Amino acid sequence: MQVFKLYFKVLRKYIGTMIMYVGIFIGITLGVIVPQAVRNQEKNYTDEKCDFAVFDYDESILSKALTAYLETTHNLKVIKNDNKETIQDELYIMNIHSVIRINEGFEEAFKTGKVEEFLETYVIPGTITATLFEQNLNSYLSVVNTYIAAGFSVDEATKKADEVAKTSTEIIENDEKAKAESALSIYFKYASWVFIAMCVSGITVVLIALNKKELRNRIECSAYKFVKMNMEIVLGVVVTGVIICAVFVVAALIVFPEQMLEPKAVLYVLNALCIMAVALAITFFISKVTDKVPVISLMSNVIGLGMAFLCGVFVPMEFLSDTVIKVARFMPVYWNIKALQIIDGIQEGSVGTIFSYMGIQILFAVAILCIGMIIARRKRVTYS
Repeated sequence: MQVFKLYFKVLRKYIGTMIMYVGIFIGITLGVIVPQAVRNQEKNYTDEKCDFAVFDYDESILSKALTAYLETTHNLKVIKNDNKETIQDELYIMNIHSVIRINEGFEEAFKTGKVEEFLETYVIPGTITATLFEQNLNSYLSVVNTYIAAGFSVDEATKKADEVAKTSTEIIENDEKAKAESALSIYFKYASWVFIAMCVSGITVVLIALNKKELRNRIECSAYKFVKMNMEIVLGVVVTGVIICAVFVVAALIVFPEQMLEPKAVLYVLNALCIMAVALAITFFISKVTDKVPVISLMSNVIGLGMAFLCGVFVPMEFLSDTVIKVARFMPVYWNIKALQIIDGIQEGSVGTIFSYMGIQILFAVAILCIGMIIARRKRVTYS
């Protein structure tokens, strides 16, 4: 295994470049992925329901309609009284998130636009549920006020507001498919770019070094067979790819432990291995195309960043034009992102579809590898 050991000895000289990309990815994870996951969670906060209590001293058509509406979207609870101390205690222990006191004269005051003294709300400040509750309350009253201003009676206005609220609920339910992208999906999406950049900039230079005419002549003059030498180089490249994938999977377990323990995490890892196979194939191809080390960095950026921008890594696919999408279909990263979207539930698709997309990535890897081997064979014939 002398060539195998030599491979890693040479790789250590260029490990700094690969570590640089790991550092960049850590920065992206902490600076982009985690904050994006928090924003996505806040974007989906409409699923949260607020536990609230109501004390209705007006008992009018409007106050009853308001209570009924809030009860359909949140959880109505009962507390023993509306004393200030009781309300504070209930909010403190988070038995409820909000309390409404509707004073007598609320409906008449609402018609004149002066309800501040007749509608009192107590909430736990800074919580998503309480914020949503207040938004729902104000939104409902705003709709009722609009209909009253248009000449409808209070009874008619509340019925119209109920219809509007029902329609809005149906739209939200039908729009659930447009869910926000999960943090783990974003993580592996960016990893596809980093894999290509790391392998091209780190492994390619090692392959070029091992492919130098003087070194190969020395190895071929020894007892080492040509096939054995190449097999050990291939083994070294594969081991490097597996180690890189393992590092990223372990990092995902640390940063996103709950999501990585879900069954679909296996699909994320398999999809990552597929794009790693593509990255290694591209690395092999480039090592056969050029032997100039300064060109490697340029090719790494052109290939890695090019596919990242065109295939939906940096720019979501929904913002890409049809022409760009058609071009992206001829790139392996596009199919990696498509698989991620189905795994994450952003797009509809079966497990079979996911595996077919993984298969397409493997076919890309095989095709690129074959082209690289053809180029290597022709060069060898030329040199001989």
